[in-house]
Amino acid sequence: MTSLQAQSAQGWQALAGQITDLEARIVGGMHQLHATLAPGAAPAPVDAAVQAEIADLKAMLKQTNDILVFNHLPPAPPLHLQHRVVGCVSPDFIHSAERSVAEFRDALAQHGVSLDEMKTILDFGVGCGRVSRRVAESVPGAAVTGADIDPEAIAWLNAHHAPRLGQFVVLPHLPPTPLPVAYFDLVYSISVFTHLDEAMQFAWLAELQRVTKPGGWLLLTVHGENFIERFPQPIQDKFFAEGISYNEQSALTDGLPDFYKNTYHARAYVEREWARYFEILSYLPLGNENHQDLIVCRRRLSDKAA
Repeated sequence: MTSLQAQSAQGWQALAGQITDLEARIVGGMHQLHATLAPGAAPAPVDAAVQAEIADLKAMLKQTNDILVFNHLPPAPPLHLQHRVVGCVSPDFIHSAERSVAEFRDALAQHGVSLDEMKTILDFGVGCGRVSRRVAESVPGAAVTGADIDPEAIAWLNAHHAPRLGQFVVLPHLPPTPLPVAYFDLVYSISVFTHLDEAMQFAWLAELQRVTKPGGWLLLTVHGENFIERFPQPIQDKFFAEGISYNEQSALTDGLPDFYKNTYHARAYVEREWARYFEILSYLPLGNENHQDLIVCRRRLSDKAA
């Protein structure tokens, strides 16, 4: 058994344990409900249909895990790492990456470039590999690097995705980083600049400029103006006057540092301020999964890293 197969088997054992625990809680809850409705009566038998559905679920999950093991494929990330990335546990977590990759292809194609041309790709803010996995599968000739400030997520990726689906590195909260100079043909970043204050934003834009090849491409997302419509009018007025809003009152995300809040960008601000680092080629409102705005940037051939 390979290391990856052993890890997948361990993952299945943990999942099977969770299912057994859930089954016990369902049965216990049904017995408790019965005791409440009929005090003193013998525990009611668990409905046969419920037992059958639980058994079917166990069988399907075991079969799915076997398919992963036999094909040397890594499992889905742990649920708490998924929650850390998207704020919930969604059945669409893995499949949603297919939409992002398709959007990347379309955004680059608008400028006469193919995703398949990219030989060195950086996922800045890789999380637990939701998108980097699909990028590596879709562009098999590319060397994919995933980087994040979350050491737990990077450790999981190094245990389950590396080296087949990329290499993965822990980043400090602020540059400098160990990433090589002028190395990446493409840098993409989903929902990172949506959580940084203005000073951190500029520091990381400068770092991405440093690591992107001259003429290289960047696909970056922000919370756009549609989000601001949810806020009171005084906040909206301040936002459009300043172009950026960092919400100090945002709830903390478990497992991430306290500075990780919610940030919102106006299009005019991005096109003005980010142009100090990159050529801004297009701004696509709701261009990433109909949720965040997608900005297509390019490092100028003649510039010097900030």
